[in-house]
Amino acid sequence: MITEDIIKALNELGFEWEDTRKSLEERIDDLKAYKYGHVRVPLKLDKSLGHFCEHMRAARRGKGNGFVITDDRSKALDNLGFIWDC
Repeated sequence: MITEDIIKALNELGFEWEDTRKSLEERIDDLKAYKYGHVRVPLKLDKSLGHFCEHMRAARRGKGNGFVITDDRSKALDNLGFIWDC
């Protein structure tokens, strides 16, 4: 847990706080940048993007832990050649 003292010390050092979580649209952009004729992302190549792909597949199967993928987002992934069944 980060205490108020640690936050204060980091602020005094000029630490820049940013949200490292990405939106679904940003992750789709990451897939576009990754695409090498396919968008099958091995975890050992890009762990974060690989996990994102796993979460999208789980969401489409209805096992997304509350996350539901919309038709528009599903189509955006389809347009990239996303592989749903691996």
